[in-house]
Amino acid sequence: MSMSDDNQSGHSPFHEGELMVQEKLGVKEQVAKYAPRMIRDFMPDQHRELFEKLPFVILGGLDEAGDVWATIMAGTPGFVEAPDTTNLVINAALFDGDPLTDGLLTGSKVGFLGLETTTRRRNRMNGRVAGKSDQMLAIKVEQSFGNCPQYIQKRTLEITRGSAADIRSHKTDTLSDSAKQTIEQADTFFIASRTADLSDDPATGLDVSHRGGMPGFIEIVDDTTIRIPDYAGNRIYNTIGNIMSDGRVGLLFVDHEQNALLQISGVARIIWDDELTEQGPEGRGKEVERMIEVECKSVVQTFNSAQFSEALIERSPIFKRFAKNNSLDSDA
Repeated sequence: MSMSDDNQSGHSPFHEGELMVQEKLGVKEQVAKYAPRMIRDFMPDQHRELFEKLPFVILGGLDEAGDVWATIMAGTPGFVEAPDTTNLVINAALFDGDPLTDGLLTGSKVGFLGLETTTRRRNRMNGRVAGKSDQMLAIKVEQSFGNCPQYIQKRTLEITRGSAADIRSHKTDTLSDSAKQTIEQADTFFIASRTADLSDDPATGLDVSHRGGMPGFIEIVDDTTIRIPDYAGNRIYNTIGNIMSDGRVGLLFVDHEQNALLQISGVARIIWDDELTEQGPEGRGKEVERMIEVECKSVVQTFNSAQFSEALIERSPIFKRFAKNNSLDSDA
């Protein structure tokens, strides 16, 4: 998606998958009225200001095979630079063991999320890799848009690079007991997705977004399958639309307790069945609108490549609107 505030071309900012979902759910005309004002082909100053003061950012990228991964990059605030409205530079290296180390190739599409956990501010920017080195990633902006703060857990989070001597990394095609523990305890994770077509059309590409809930909101079906509840958001359906277009996704879990990064690349499908969405872990609640089922194809869990220090300040206020132990998130 990409459209500036004064763009009068009439070109839809959405690809076929997003439009299909919007039409299926009866919001296509409504979204068309506000999306052109929301989705820009440049970063507003407030987005640039946020990105430049963050201690970490989240990316969605492709490996050499075209599979999707979500990852995190961190540094001293200021490590992200936005020299103008259409260029962004990340002055940091991926953490050791990251499956995107040989990916994020120049010219490839990328999704970007800036999230300030202490204030719940979040903005997204999608584009193409304009340049890359061991300590730098440059991105050319194709689309930029903001998100509401709902479902974000307010917390402090400090990230430092670990010692190479302490790093342990495990790559499998199933969920280990340790990976399951990370998922079961998670109240936040990130999902990256892609369109089948990765053309010059800015409506195609990658996206990465935040998901939140009470611990236990993700259902572990078996050693290779998880189900994620999906809840009301801004009705644009970036993630759901991408899954309808291609299906390949990447998940990122930051495990503060184990000092671990859990990254999963797999294939997702949407479960629309109302009866099925009411099933699942106790406390999920009836507010779930659909389910995202992910078949895990590659699982990478890396310990001690990053060290995390965090403290939960406050759960998302939206939880107060529902019964105790409900678990929620938005397809924003």
